[in-house]
Amino acid sequence: AKSKYPEDILVNNHTKVWGSWFDRRIFRWGYGDDHSLVRNSYSTGEAGKEANDAANAGVGSAMGSFKTSRPMLEAMPAEQR
Repeated sequence: AKSKYPEDILVNNHTKVWGSWFDRRIFRWGYGDDHSLVRNSYSTGEAGKEANDAANAGVGSAMGSFKTSRPMLEAMPAEQR
């Protein structure tokens, strides 16, 4: 059966279609050729893939790094303040 929607349309110099890659850390779809999570973005190739992976590595753990980078304040009794 033929689909009424166009399929496998490559845009903006991409070699893979939108939705060909899924980032399991943040549950978002992207382009498989450069791992971009921005739809209709211009393809940046292998260099962009490395940059996107490095940039997206910290996205899912932003709150975790915040908790470990700042120590928790300790409650002190009034007479010790």
